[in-house]
Amino acid sequence: MNRMNKKFLVLVSILTLLAVIPARAGLQVTDINGGTNNVGGAATKVYAGSGQLFAAHNAQQLGVFISYSVISAGTSNNVVQFSSSVDNSNWVTNSSLMTILSTGTATVRTNFSINTGGIPFWRVESVQNVNAAAITNLTIYGYTKPGL
Repeated sequence: MNRMNKKFLVLVSILTLLAVIPARAGLQVTDINGGTNNVGGAATKVYAGSGQLFAAHNAQQLGVFISYSVISAGTSNNVVQFSSSVDNSNWVTNSSLMTILSTGTATVRTNFSINTGGIPFWRVESVQNVNAAAITNLTIYGYTKPGL
């Protein structure tokens, strides 16, 4: 085998190995991270355009973790709304909604998955609190899982 064929085979071998190594998934934290009285009682806080962006390039799923508590007894459903965009400029609201039941003053923790449908940009659009008391210590994490 001549030298050029050996180099070609080495290159093909390396590219083959790189193709079968799975891409890494990544944790992304929005800047809705803790804090007090994030969303007032019986109010909706709009976060659109203020940095709550999840980049989901080449991801088939966006896993989302949400944690919060209500400062006094509240047992109503709260809604977290997500928007999506293909260009990070033009946003479609109501792309995904997550309804979460508050449990008194206990900390609520939940996970859910958004099927991205190939859409690379997602953000927290708003959080609707229907309880009379404020939501506090709101934290939202996103985790991307690469597609096949």
